[in-house]
Amino acid sequence: MSSNGRIPKELLKVFRQAKSFGVVGHVKPDADTLGSSVAISGLLKRFDPKRKVVLANASPIPHQMRFLPRWEAVIAPAGRGDMQGLDCAIYLECSNPERAGSIALPEDFRVTVNIDHHKTGKGFAHINWISPKASSNSEQVYLLYEAFGFKPNKIEAAWLYAGMVSDTGRFQYSMTSPLTHRIAADLLKIGIPHTRIAERLFTIKSVEHLRLLGRALESLKFFCGGKLAMLRLTAKDFAEIEFHATQTEDIVNYGLAPEQAELSFFLKEEPFRGDGVISVSLRSRGLVDVSAIAESFGGGGHRNAAGFEISGHSSEAVERLLVERAEKLLAV
Repeated sequence: MSSNGRIPKELLKVFRQAKSFGVVGHVKPDADTLGSSVAISGLLKRFDPKRKVVLANASPIPHQMRFLPRWEAVIAPAGRGDMQGLDCAIYLECSNPERAGSIALPEDFRVTVNIDHHKTGKGFAHINWISPKASSNSEQVYLLYEAFGFKPNKIEAAWLYAGMVSDTGRFQYSMTSPLTHRIAADLLKIGIPHTRIAERLFTIKSVEHLRLLGRALESLKFFCGGKLAMLRLTAKDFAEIEFHATQTEDIVNYGLAPEQAELSFFLKEEPFRGDGVISVSLRSRGLVDVSAIAESFGGGGHRNAAGFEISGHSSEAVERLLVERAEKLLAV
């Protein structure tokens, strides 16, 4: 297992020698998961264009990412049957196989590969490349291209850039490094439409997104002397406003807009997760490691950005639990 950023030699060997691959990312895919999937498929095909590579996700492809070419190459939503008969499974940004929606179970494959950049990543596969200092999975995949002496084409580069710019919050999050900027520069040299990518990911929003944002901002409350911001979207909010899974992704960041805010917690009763399931997004300016909070509830992430799901509790009860946790951490 590699958790120091170095690419395991066994991973390089499998990429060269395995006969067929299934590439899966986490449910409710973001630009980094999808970008890594499409780009890694192109890399695997460099060795043999006739190789079978199946890209799959348990959730539909978000509408905001359908402007990028080849998104149709991902089977989504996929089931376990779509991944049968393949030699190797590659998991992207999955703390465990279930994070991929259980569409690719380890026992179905001769060899499994886990590529992750979260500090809470677990070594559940035969070969694990967990690089907590990487800004994104897309950054890791670009390093794989370099390790094999290849360069991504324009389509692959566009997806990698979308993944990197998304997971770094336009290069402003703490995991952004000189290497991140070097790779971004390399991708720009390939000739990607970087302004269009940024516009589609960050600027253009649907009317439904704006209405959900309004509901969330109306719910905004502060605790711990203003250091903790809490936002919420209820099942009723989603019932009254047409729902798309990706339309709430960035709302948690609004909680950190006030200068005094150190933490922002966002509770969502999203319909697609099932009755009684609450999704919680956590953000920090850096004083508190929110990945530790998320991990204690069965989730994970980074120091400044993490999340988890919880069931069997009301939103009010989850809010109380989080406020109590924040009070202890902010008092240190």
